Amino acid sequence: MKSVKYLLAVCAIAFALPAFAQDVSVEGAYVMPLAGMDNAAGLYMVIKNANKDLITLIGGMSEAAGEVDLYSTIWSSKGVPEMAMQPEGINISGNGGLVLSPGGVLLTLKDLKAPLNVGDVVTVTVKFAQGLELPVEAVVK
Repeated sequence: MKSVKYLLAVCAIAFALPAFAQDVSVEGAYVMPLAGMDNAAGLYMVIKNANKDLITLIGGMSEAAGEVDLYSTIWSSKGVPEMAMQPEGINISGNGGLVLSPGGVLLTLKDLKAPLNVGDVVTVTVKFAQGLELPVEAVVK
């Protein structure tokens, strides 16, 4: 009986994710090298959540990089920007959005596998805690 309930729960999630994915979109994605970091770039975009439920951005993956991690920029007491990893993710409210921008929240592409040239297109799969994986194409600036 437990296996039937488990199977039903898995099926419910599997069928719900495609509909959920339609409610999450990305606009204006671009990549730029990160100043002061060798072999790394920042991914910036606007993520819109048209779903009524909260979602949590947790990171990503890309064939262009060894790691894709979520960071936010914090300012030290001396006014110096520092990047703080966000391992718990960042919530995006239902019917809300999140702006990833220089000096704010960003996804870092670390251990780049090849140099990025202006005009190149990098594909990154953006990952959410709810199981959603959203492919994003970002132009290198």
